[in-house]
Amino acid sequence: QPSGLDGNPLNITNVHTSSENLKSSSNDLCFSSTFSVTATELNAGWYSCNVTKEIPVLTQTASNRTEIIVIPNDDHKNMSLWIVIGASSLVLLLLIILL
Repeated sequence: QPSGLDGNPLNITNVHTSSENLKSSSNDLCFSSTFSVTATELNAGWYSCNVTKEIPVLTQTASNRTEIIVIPNDDHKNMSLWIVIGASSLVLLLLIILL
């Protein structure tokens, strides 16, 4: 199971698994999986996949390395919209009370 730079395992949920007619170099059927990963900035880095197939013969395959860059969401970006809405509501409320 993959782990981040802090050594803690990532939370991986298998969202799609299928056996497709993809061919490997040995002309055997290949197994394909897609994963949804919950990651933080600490999980950025280089990852690869190692596959060991034992039947009918022992075969080990490694994928190319993939660099994962985690860019955090900017939660403060939408805060200015709520400040404008709140200030406008306050002004409207004051106008209603005064009139």
